[in-house]
Amino acid sequence: MSFSLSRRYLTYILNSFFMMLILGTMMYQNVQIQHELDAAKDSISILEKKEKDAEIVKSISSQMEEIAYQQKYVSDMEREEAVQQAQIAQKMRLSAEKERQLATESEMKAMSALSLAEDQKHIADEQRKNAEQQRMAAEEQRKQAEEQRHIAENEREIAVKAKTESNKLRLITIGRNLGTMAVNQYAANNKDLAMALAYTAWYFISTNDGNLFTPEVFEALTLTGSGRVESKEHQAGVSALLVFDKNAVTTKIVSCGRYGEIIETTFSNTDNRITGRKVLFSDKAYDFRDLYIDKFKNIFAMSYDNKLVKVSHTGKISVLTSFPESTKNDMKRGKIVKENNVVAEGDVFVAAGNKKGEIILKNKKTGDVKKLNGHSSAITDLVFVDNSLFSCSLDGELLIWNVSSSVVSPVILLDKGVWIYDMEKSNDNQTLWLGCGDGSITALFISPKKMLARLKNRKKRDLTIQEWKEYVGDDVPYISFGKMGTGK
Repeated sequence: MSFSLSRRYLTYILNSFFMMLILGTMMYQNVQIQHELDAAKDSISILEKKEKDAEIVKSISSQMEEIAYQQKYVSDMEREEAVQQAQIAQKMRLSAEKERQLATESEMKAMSALSLAEDQKHIADEQRKNAEQQRMAAEEQRKQAEEQRHIAENEREIAVKAKTESNKLRLITIGRNLGTMAVNQYAANNKDLAMALAYTAWYFISTNDGNLFTPEVFEALTLTGSGRVESKEHQAGVSALLVFDKNAVTTKIVSCGRYGEIIETTFSNTDNRITGRKVLFSDKAYDFRDLYIDKFKNIFAMSYDNKLVKVSHTGKISVLTSFPESTKNDMKRGKIVKENNVVAEGDVFVAAGNKKGEIILKNKKTGDVKKLNGHSSAITDLVFVDNSLFSCSLDGELLIWNVSSSVVSPVILLDKGVWIYDMEKSNDNQTLWLGCGDGSITALFISPKKMLARLKNRKKRDLTIQEWKEYVGDDVPYISFGKMGTGK
């Protein structure tokens, strides 16, 4: 509104200016004529102008007053708004102050809570440390208790084991004594009692981890289980023998001797007895020392003077002046009269026997060497069966050695009392055949299991209670094995 009034005011002034310019021009032209009138008019004009100016000023003042009132209104409105804004600001300030105070209080509470939490954490850490120390102490006590328990258990186990071992040794001793009694009773022809004693001896030895190859027990099983058969096949010493043929029922052995004999002997596999004998060649001019059988079952017998007699598979006899190529590497070549060692090779060990009666045992994997002393005369043959080494000698003994043991010591399985020239084992590792200096062939079971099976079938009774008390003792509970050897 003030802008519109100003514009009108300016327009009015401009119009007045132009009018005054026109009047001035007119007055300038009529100065002389109407000087006074003009002066009066001028005065009147001035007065009018002043009046008009006064009106204008009044109008302007009025307008300015209106504008002032409007501005005052606006100012009042603005002041009121400012007051309201100030009041709002004051409220906001008061609210902010209150919130600041609340924040400060919250911060103080948080600081207090943090301090309390830190104190509690410190207390908890101390408690945890104490608990950990207590746990470690308890763990140490547990370990000590566990160690003490282990020590006590070990001592108890050692005591139990010692007691068990002591009891085992006592029962093994009883078993060996029973074996000796069985041999004595067998020699006295009390065979039923001998079998009952032998079986009981086997039971005590086998169930207590004893050695069944001890002489007392092995001899008892051999006698009562028909584990040995002897037959004089030759007029003089049997120098060499070989397995010629074998089936489920029989085994044929070919042997040659010092009186020029070549003999085929048939053994029964079921009851270990000789069922046949066949002389293939006989001439005292020959002193046979070795045998060889080729894949066609032709038999070659070598004499001490290197003469060679051939018995073909058809029975034809021929004397050869030279050795066939096939026999050169397979014949023992008069091992008894030569100084070269007798050698046998097993899976782990190699053994060599010499004329002094010594056996050198070498581990093929480690190279360790042991000297085995047990024979008193020249070693004539060596045979490996699993972890056992069998050796025979001119001292007449057949020994067995447990070569896997840390201390290798011999057990005498057989004492022939005459020279043993040669030894041959069966393919099933259960039988040994020995050629002896008195012209006999001995077939010997070396499997206690096989002899025991035969003993079970032959045994007619167990020991009576009275016999048990006499031979075993009152402190060992009586056992009835039954005919087939099952304890009941």
